[in-house]
Amino acid sequence: MFNNSKELVAGNDSLNVQAGVIKVGLTYSECKEIFLDLFNANFPKLLEQAGRIAHERAEYISQKIFLELFNRNPQSIIKFSQPDLQCDLLTVQREYARQGNIEIGDLLVELLIERVLQTEQNVLQINLTEALSIAPKLSAKQLDILTIALLSKLTFFNEYEQYSYLIDYLETKVCPFSKEYAYEPIDYIHLEYLRCLYKLHSNGLEDPLTSKLISEPKLMRYFANGATIEQVIERFGDINHIDKILTESYHDSSKLQLITYDPVKFNKILIDNKITFTKDQNFYWYFTAGGQLMGDGEIKKILKQEIPCIEKVFRSIERLNDFKLYPLGIVIAQANYKRRMGNTLDISQLII
Repeated sequence: MFNNSKELVAGNDSLNVQAGVIKVGLTYSECKEIFLDLFNANFPKLLEQAGRIAHERAEYISQKIFLELFNRNPQSIIKFSQPDLQCDLLTVQREYARQGNIEIGDLLVELLIERVLQTEQNVLQINLTEALSIAPKLSAKQLDILTIALLSKLTFFNEYEQYSYLIDYLETKVCPFSKEYAYEPIDYIHLEYLRCLYKLHSNGLEDPLTSKLISEPKLMRYFANGATIEQVIERFGDINHIDKILTESYHDSSKLQLITYDPVKFNKILIDNKITFTKDQNFYWYFTAGGQLMGDGEIKKILKQEIPCIEKVFRSIERLNDFKLYPLGIVIAQANYKRRMGNTLDISQLII
């Protein structure tokens, strides 16, 4: 809570802030005046008990915003002298004072801070402002639906070079957003009504998550069926330095797969080792697009064995195949992910 002492006592994850000048052009008491007086001057008058609860909630959320901003970017606090951001601040205070939902409060704080840190008016900034009034209208289930949509359709896996890292990511960062919710069409109707999702004219045929796994060269090797040495020789003839381009299949030691699925690296190996084929020349194509990569069902089977909880993710994704995310849905999903997981997904290239 704010108080009139000379210091602001912060929690374990926050900084202690002296009540004097904060080196951003505002004193602590001036920040308090902007944050709380703004709320008191604009929130409807309520009966005694309700009014007291609302004020306590506004005080709580105001302190949380202040501490988060001070930890991340103290210089940005001065921006609250602008009318636009005061309106955004009031939206957060008003919504939290009404509901008192801690999870929604944390989500609103995350959205507001991202809004404050934007330096120019663009589509991202506009949608962050809009999200402040839309996010409180969503249930925990609907927030998770948006987050699964973001993770499955818009997240790239090229940084997970090792299979164990990929499995850990899916289990610890994706599965938590796919609880055993009952499927209710009204959730998707509501998200569409609020312009978080929009319905596609044709159904999506491929699972976006599994299709991404076999489109990333660094991950293809983990989802390759491979071919026997006899199949390779029958199609391509004798190959010099075959050990330079093929290795044991990741999931089946009786078969072979490419040593690298990066086309640039693969071609360099061919050139450096003067490797030639006496028959078919489409060697790389054969092991990538020629049916040697696993299909959707095979990938799901392997992942379910590794991560039992991923079955719920696949069910959630199947329901989302008919939808795409609006920018508004993206910024809300990103904030929900940050609130739950503690790290940020880069959506800057998704909303320009």
